[in-house]
Amino acid sequence: MAATHPVMKVLKEAFDFVVSKNGCWNHDEWEAFCRDAHDSGVQLFPENEAALGAILENVRQLYLATPAAPAPKKCAAPKKAAPRKKKAE
Repeated sequence: MAATHPVMKVLKEAFDFVVSKNGCWNHDEWEAFCRDAHDSGVQLFPENEAALGAILENVRQLYLATPAAPAPKKCAAPKKAAPRKKKAE
């Protein structure tokens, strides 16, 4: 059997990612997706990361537009960093 082209592998991973996250993910999960894409053979230049983001957003839009998708919900707001302590003078 012929090897799967890296782009086809990443497209399937994008679909699986969106479905497994029910169309909602955070930044850490996005970074993990990019690392997985890199492991699949995609070079991670800023332009490619933007293309990966566009793929995920388009898959999300189609996923949420299907009857099989759960009711859309707002993604959880990102966690705020703890306030920095002021240096003692």
